[in-house]
Amino acid sequence: MLSYGFWLSFGTVAVLLAAFGQRLGRGRFWSNWGQAQWIVALGLLPLLLLLFGWASVIAPLVNLVAVPLFSLVLLLVVLVASLVGMVPGLELP
Repeated sequence: MLSYGFWLSFGTVAVLLAAFGQRLGRGRFWSNWGQAQWIVALGLLPLLLLLFGWASVIAPLVNLVAVPLFSLVLLLVVLVASLVGMVPGLELP
């Protein structure tokens, strides 16, 4: 609870809930995705400045690529692990 990562993760979820609540529209995926990235970047700016004393200018642009890419890789790993787990005889020791 004392780590910076915890507070940044908690802050990210709080900023997204405050910004979107239950107001995500349908059919505007790309618009909502880009908007969420900028809302998180601006919403976490005070916390980043408080914790680290500076904030990266390029981080929101990197996150536009890194977050979906990491999500896709994680989804594929979980999917493959789930499918392998259903094969009889392949239990972990």
